Amino acid sequence: MKKLILMGLCSMMVFPGQPLWAIRGEHEETGIEELLFQEIPVVISAGFYETERRKAPGYSIVLSAEQIESSNIRTMEDLLNFYVPGNHISRHNGNGTLVGTRGISGSDNAKTFVMWDGQNIMLRGFWGQFVMYKMPLLGDVKTVEVINGPGAIVHGSGAINGLINMIPKSGFCYQGSRSAFEYGLQDKSVKLETDYGLSYGVNKNFYVYGGGVDAKGIRPDKIDDPNEDVRDYHALTYAYPAFKVSSVWNHERVHLNAFFHRYTTDSDNSWSTFQQFQTYHTSLGVRPKYTVPVGETDSLTFLGSCLFSDYGKHWIYSQSVFPGRPDKKTLFSESHAEMKTIYKTTRFNNHQLAAGFLYGLRSFRRDNGYFEKGVTHPGVFCAKWSEFSVFSEDVYSFSEDFVMSAGVRYDSVMYNTMRENGNDLAEKPDNAKKSTMRIAASYESNPETVFRLSYQQGFRYPDMLSVERIAETNADILAAGYSWQMPDLRPEKLDSVEFNVSKDVGKEFNFNTNFFYNVYTDLLGWGAYPDMPSGVSAVMPWGNYRNSDGKVRSGGLEFVASWRPKMYTEVRLAYEHSQVMNIDHEALSLGLAADDERKWSRYPDHFIKMYAKSSFLNDKLLLHLGMTFESKVTDRDKYPRTFHPDFDSPRIVADVMAKYLINEKYSVKLLIKNAGQSKAPIIGEWPNYRGEGFQGCFSRLAYLTFDAQF
Repeated sequence: MKKLILMGLCSMMVFPGQPLWAIRGEHEETGIEELLFQEIPVVISAGFYETERRKAPGYSIVLSAEQIESSNIRTMEDLLNFYVPGNHISRHNGNGTLVGTRGISGSDNAKTFVMWDGQNIMLRGFWGQFVMYKMPLLGDVKTVEVINGPGAIVHGSGAINGLINMIPKSGFCYQGSRSAFEYGLQDKSVKLETDYGLSYGVNKNFYVYGGGVDAKGIRPDKIDDPNEDVRDYHALTYAYPAFKVSSVWNHERVHLNAFFHRYTTDSDNSWSTFQQFQTYHTSLGVRPKYTVPVGETDSLTFLGSCLFSDYGKHWIYSQSVFPGRPDKKTLFSESHAEMKTIYKTTRFNNHQLAAGFLYGLRSFRRDNGYFEKGVTHPGVFCAKWSEFSVFSEDVYSFSEDFVMSAGVRYDSVMYNTMRENGNDLAEKPDNAKKSTMRIAASYESNPETVFRLSYQQGFRYPDMLSVERIAETNADILAAGYSWQMPDLRPEKLDSVEFNVSKDVGKEFNFNTNFFYNVYTDLLGWGAYPDMPSGVSAVMPWGNYRNSDGKVRSGGLEFVASWRPKMYTEVRLAYEHSQVMNIDHEALSLGLAADDERKWSRYPDHFIKMYAKSSFLNDKLLLHLGMTFESKVTDRDKYPRTFHPDFDSPRIVADVMAKYLINEKYSVKLLIKNAGQSKAPIIGEWPNYRGEGFQGCFSRLAYLTFDAQF
């Protein structure tokens, strides 16, 4: 019966409907509302200049606020999981959401660069962003740009596997006010978002947003496994309500962004059956921007960035197992201050030149937080580093159809201070230096066909928590009487080649095929040291963060086909495949690939991502179906002891959304997550067991939203 319902919804959505669906602000005034369900043709995160999306280096997906609100997307995790080929969502038992890209799915998220309107909001102390991906607070986002592949010459360290840029709404595009109330029928969640936009002159506008969410959670199905004694606890609940406040102010040449959020993951992450914890992330960010015209062809832009972040865990112990044991709270804090200057000129015929530099200071500490209180287990480690970067790129147009670009970047990190227990560390890492480059070309053979070829590099400095743990563990090894020491961490690097063909067939069909070949050098990840002496493992039983000491070579393709017979009717099908091409034996210790074949260990070989949507009832009703298919991860005949048997089955998840437009101001939406109630689990960092930390991923969840605009 469930399959029949899903098949019926899918077939209904293929039939064309008629366009209406009013949009706020700028879209209504300029008459470009037809872009509502189409990919925005311009991307700003791929280079120093805005570029037509199908001509920009790398493969990119751009989604607007209207697309997000009229789809099954509730969180950033949904956006990546259902809409972006080349991205895979998995789980870490302790930290939560893991984002894998083109086969690489490790123990951290530091390889996917995250920005808020171009501002770097990556945590450099704790392996990237985790909590943000599960937060359903996207009401202040105008567009989201996701670019697969490295982008180091524009964004520097961390832009290695890909990047995400969330561009906020403005008072010019979104005038007036809007409020949205959401209620979760199963998890008893309550979400409220409200915003207000104002335009008070030419290039003068203001926008402010506030949102919060809380949930009582559900009691998930129990795992029937004699090796996993899963207790009955709530999932999809928050220890504390999560909230976000943001604002955007534009006044002629001045642009100012600010945000403050406190995110808390739900309690479906845990290390064991008897202890679980919520992970919290609190940040305050400010980014001023000032642009000075220099004549008619040149400009000078000054960008500042300040970011203060607390990140930690609230451990909750089972009182039936640990009677009287109090909960504990850990913390890691960091602050960033950056100043970037970019000079652009088009004074030379057919050239778009950009050059600039960046200077930044980063501070890390574990003794106290900027915002969080009540820490019961503070650390005794603090560190500082400074970084300097210079970069340039030239985009040259041989003709209107043929464009090439070439760029280079130099980065340097200087480790200034590293203290533990108030004392300077005897040995701190050597200063890290890295040069990267990009060469790209696009050729439009006709208005319907575009070919692209690019060679790009990415890199990442080791995060401070990794450096700290190396220092702490080496001290423990010496104290235990061993002379062996773990080597210093080196920056990891990616060399990537991509070839893309974009083809329009009439006005209704579009086909996009992307081939990639990646070579990772000194890949950073969690694993055991292959040359570790006997006995040392007792000092560090879980291994440690380390470089791969070898190359990992991979390749694959991403294919997207879209059909748009009407303005508000679209069917989109995406397929992705990646595989190990060759991997040095030394790199196998990170657990990314199987020993005897070209197969990833924690990454499905095949993905299919599909959605279909259309409007009915004189365009008052919009129906949307989103589905993702992941092939099984392993072959039990070859790896009977390494993988849990539940991963032998493919994972298929389908979401259904219905949105009804009451009038121009009011609408109501029903979203059903996991409508088919898939029983295949989400794969985790350790695929040898199903993981009690992923409870709740099997449940069918329904959310009802009421939206009002004024």
